[in-house]
Amino acid sequence: MADDPKDRSRTPATDEAGVAEWHRAATRDRRVVRTVDLTDEDIAAIEASEMTPGFEHLNIEVDET
Repeated sequence: MADDPKDRSRTPATDEAGVAEWHRAATRDRRVVRTVDLTDEDIAAIEASEMTPGFEHLNIEVDET
C-alpha cells in the first residue's frame, strides 16, 4: 500500500507547494480548552463573534426550531 504512487496519505506531495502545505497541516497549532475553564471574557468574545461570509448554510446545524 505504501508503494502505491497514488497514495499520498502517508507522504507529502513532491512539489514545493505540496510539501509546504503538508508541513503546515502536520504542524498546525491546536489547543484543547475545557468549557468550564472559559472566562466570562472568553464567553463574551465567542457570543460576539460572527461567521465568515459563505458559511450561512451551516446555520441549520444550530437553529433552534
